[in-house]
Amino acid sequence: YIPNPFLVDGYKSDIRVYVLGTSFDPLRLYLHDDGLVRFATERYPKNLVSNHKKKFAHITNYSIQKKRAGEGKFVENVDENRASSGSKWSLQAFRRSLREVRGIADTKVWASMKDLCVRTILAAEPKVYTQVKLQGGEGRCFEIWGVDILLDEHLTPWLVEVNTSPSLSSSSPIDKKIKLEMMQ
Repeated sequence: YIPNPFLVDGYKSDIRVYVLGTSFDPLRLYLHDDGLVRFATERYPKNLVSNHKKKFAHITNYSIQKKRAGEGKFVENVDENRASSGSKWSLQAFRRSLREVRGIADTKVWASMKDLCVRTILAAEPKVYTQVKLQGGEGRCFEIWGVDILLDEHLTPWLVEVNTSPSLSSSSPIDKKIKLEMMQ
């Protein structure tokens, strides 16, 4: 658990970065330059000890957060052109906010996130490479990973989880736009 997450207007978030692997010998990865930033729907508490059970402040998972839509807490992004509104933003909108609102040079943050993605895939490389060889070798398959990252207050990226074959369903216009661009 990262007790000091980077907050946007008091809310915790995580970032989904899409990585495509087409080869392990040599390693060939492609990172999509956009992704999804998912926000908690309750402000992050200052006192963690007495507020550790507030799941809507700590967990950024979309499936959990969207349950608060009826309460007016979860805000669906209904316009792909407003990529920094609602409870889910595009990664590009988040990076733009870092630059324009907070004056943060986001290129270093993005470089750190890309490095984390590459190191994460490299950690699994021996097992994946073995499986690729068992299935008949290179050039016949690819994989898309959804790498979930949390930034701490110093903008250091931390790996949350990696999803193989992440969901490509589109529950909102921003999802549809980003996932369609990624697949193209």
